[in-house]
Amino acid sequence: MKLPRKLSGSAPGDRLLLTVLIVLIVGTPTVFLRTAMLTFTIPQVTFLWVTSVVVLLIGLYRVLISGEFDRGPLPYSIALSAFAVALALVTIVSPQPWVSFTGLPARGAGALTYLLCLVLLHVVYGLAQRRSSEPLVLAFVATHALVVLYALLQAYGLDPISWGIDTRFVGVLVFSTLGNGNFSSGYVGLTLPLLVWVAFGSSMPSLAKVVGGGAIGTSLIALIYFNSFQGQVAAMVACAVLAQWAMTRGRRDRLVAVLVVLPVAVAVVGLPLLLSAPGWSTLLVVVAVTAACAGFGVLKDQRGMNKNSDWSEASAGGWFWPMAAAGLVAVGVLGALFRERIVAEVASGLEQRTEFWKASLSIFRESPLTGRGLETYSSYFTAHRSVEHAVQWESLLSDSPHSVPFGMLSGGGLILAGTYLAVLLVIGYFGILAVTRAEGPLQPFYGAVLASWVAYHVQAFVSMDVPGLIYTQWVLGGILIAGGASMSKTVLVLPWKPRSRRPRSGDGVQGARQLLTITVLAVAFLLALGPLSAPLRANMAVSRAQAALAVSDPRTVEIELARAIDLQPRYGYYAESMAFLYEQGGFFEAAFTEMDRGARLQPGIPYIALKAARAGLAVGRMDAAAYWYERALEADPNGVTAITEAAEFYSSEGKSNLASTLMESFESLGSSNTAVWKTAERVYLALGDDAHAEKAAACYGAGGIPIPDDC
Repeated sequence: MKLPRKLSGSAPGDRLLLTVLIVLIVGTPTVFLRTAMLTFTIPQVTFLWVTSVVVLLIGLYRVLISGEFDRGPLPYSIALSAFAVALALVTIVSPQPWVSFTGLPARGAGALTYLLCLVLLHVVYGLAQRRSSEPLVLAFVATHALVVLYALLQAYGLDPISWGIDTRFVGVLVFSTLGNGNFSSGYVGLTLPLLVWVAFGSSMPSLAKVVGGGAIGTSLIALIYFNSFQGQVAAMVACAVLAQWAMTRGRRDRLVAVLVVLPVAVAVVGLPLLLSAPGWSTLLVVVAVTAACAGFGVLKDQRGMNKNSDWSEASAGGWFWPMAAAGLVAVGVLGALFRERIVAEVASGLEQRTEFWKASLSIFRESPLTGRGLETYSSYFTAHRSVEHAVQWESLLSDSPHSVPFGMLSGGGLILAGTYLAVLLVIGYFGILAVTRAEGPLQPFYGAVLASWVAYHVQAFVSMDVPGLIYTQWVLGGILIAGGASMSKTVLVLPWKPRSRRPRSGDGVQGARQLLTITVLAVAFLLALGPLSAPLRANMAVSRAQAALAVSDPRTVEIELARAIDLQPRYGYYAESMAFLYEQGGFFEAAFTEMDRGARLQPGIPYIALKAARAGLAVGRMDAAAYWYERALEADPNGVTAITEAAEFYSSEGKSNLASTLMESFESLGSSNTAVWKTAERVYLALGDDAHAEKAAACYGAGGIPIPDDC
């Protein structure tokens, strides 16, 4: 089944390109590796990098052999070029260029990933000009189904994998293949419009539509178990696809069509507010209802309606604003009925995010033009967070502002955020054109793709660009631009373009060119594979080191950590881990060397600076200890642990005035952390301040004394 659309001729490598894109779409959010330390993030970003490079090389093969380059509309070309230049500039001027380029050790959303996503956008755009893009959308639907299936297995106790202690790193017990309930929820929410299109609006066989309708029910139950409001809100965009299907029926049938999709829309919006942990019976009921609605939709479409007149009649019917008004009324009613639940969900979701966003804006104000570099947020967060957050949540650190737009601002400044916005405006513009210009079954197709693209940005506002999510908007964007852009004058003919599309039999020159091109590109891929896979191989080595540490095999631990450091010498955590090993073995000089290097590779993180200071003290390197205490105070000026430890060091070095100043700052913060009050007691005793030492002793409950309220 293919959508009716006039397409340009196919080009060399198109079938292979389509296959690799499908593999990328399905594999990136579903692959994970238990033998890697970071089971989800590193395998998925590696998979995305490798498959994207394959897409790039196949695209180059097409250009070199066919002699044609998909030029694209002028606004599109300008926006993409500007964003690519901005990515390069931000990376070059960043204080941490390696982190900004690779996105590691954070989530991998560095300049490299975004540049490869631009490649995906352009390749999909060109491919969708020549072939139907429906297989790509169906790949998203299949991936959606896989994520939902694994979530339900976890929700109902059928998970074939025993995660054990690993679940503490994912927050909730239902996290599916993206390793985190928020990320999996976001993926299911943003791709739900595509699944809804399968059931309502596609030209799929009737049985497939009914099955798709039932799958909507399973997706809604999975969203409930993910317990993530961002995915639930993003999923509401799918109601636009339902509304579009109802509006494109004949005038006499629209009321019935609305009644057909209404239960599904109510389920999408209302089930997360009504249910918390639905059982098997609820799952079956919801699936039966959504499947039945899809079945009724199939019956309605099979009643011999004149589809051509139906579409034209729908476009002139003026039902958009009445449906929009009805939707707003429905949202208002649901908001009034479930006000307390909605307020609680929003408050829970934004409890920390508002603090992350404020810190991001503070970082942006410090470097408004180019920012500090992509994925460098963790190096600046504690220095820019509020006093209240530092006191109440001292140990809570973040490697992301949990918002893609805010991350663009703090990471890339106005240059990157402005060009990113330009790309989004171009995609949105051509997406709207694709929907308005399309006819027949193509209109709901592009409507669903546009809805899914919008849903991505809804969830991205309160989430981050992890590998399993980041590629989605770019692939969907390529489909939208291909649908909205005119096919005329979009191909640049290159000088080596063959005169005939079909070379004559025995054309040795063309065959030699193809063989040479394939050989060169294959060599390029093999050369790129090493660096692209290095993060994964290093992560697996650290995982083996952790396993060896658990069985008290320090020699193997050292070998595996050394291998990881050799593969990723700029990954500070690996040096930090080696320092821990040396410290456990009593090799304090070696431990200090590695800890010092690890801290320099991870600037701005207070607890790592404190570790380096303590390592310096252990070997009598007072100069190094002083340096790292200064860095810790710079990184977390309101962190009571850094303040009291530094004060204790300065008091021992005879710098009483500096220690006293730090303790005055500590007293003003009013920390309830009993551990730091114990350190404070030692400082006060060293300073000869018995009164404050007595209070500090009371504040950490020495001798069983009740802790005073003024601590």
